[in-house]
Amino acid sequence: MRKATLQTLKALYEGIEVNASNSLKFGTTRITNEIATLRNEHNIKIETQKVKLDSKKWYGNYKLVRSSENLQNVKRLLKSQDTNEAKGSN
Repeated sequence: MRKATLQTLKALYEGIEVNASNSLKFGTTRITNEIATLRNEHNIKIETQKVKLDSKKWYGNYKLVRSSENLQNVKRLLKSQDTNEAKGSN
């Protein structure tokens, strides 16, 4: 898993706000790509909450779905990444 994807997943799990305006905190300029990777490749359920800026603009604020199955999947992924980092592989 890419570092930016892992940082995004950790932030979602910890309840930190994840959106395009703070994407650099997670090592990416395209937070939507990291969210898509988590959803499509890792089957993580993430809600997109639309926040309207004005009549024609909005941004997505992403929240982790807090179901027991989804949280177990997230914990499993985070643990496997910690194991890979400890072994020196990524």
